[in-house]
Amino acid sequence: MRLVVRGTVGAGKSTLIRSISEIEVVDTHTRATDETVLLKPRTTVTFDFGRLQFLPERALNLYGTPGQSRFDLMWDILICKTHAYMLLIAAHRPGEFRQARKIITFMNQRMQIPMIIGVTHTHCSGA
Repeated sequence: MRLVVRGTVGAGKSTLIRSISEIEVVDTHTRATDETVLLKPRTTVTFDFGRLQFLPERALNLYGTPGQSRFDLMWDILICKTHAYMLLIAAHRPGEFRQARKIITFMNQRMQIPMIIGVTHTHCSGA
């Protein structure tokens, strides 16, 4: 099974996958060179990959997408054959809620699959 984790920059996609994966996570992080550097020093440019094994014959492959729209070509590649997706939204940056809505629209235009919404950074000021 395949779960794609979507969200805006810094919403916690890579952190989620690193936290729940049973294997060493494969990531494509590189130094941030745009406005992302204001949020974090490194960013995902292709995808993160992790895995949860439920039974010997049943596993959940986790794919984290880049948050920046300039890498949206990866979004179409990663959602191929996806069973569901999780949208992470950072509660302390309400200005990004519109971007989250755009992600939902993007996904709905391509496929009708189950969606999980996760709210992150609820402990931060302004959440």
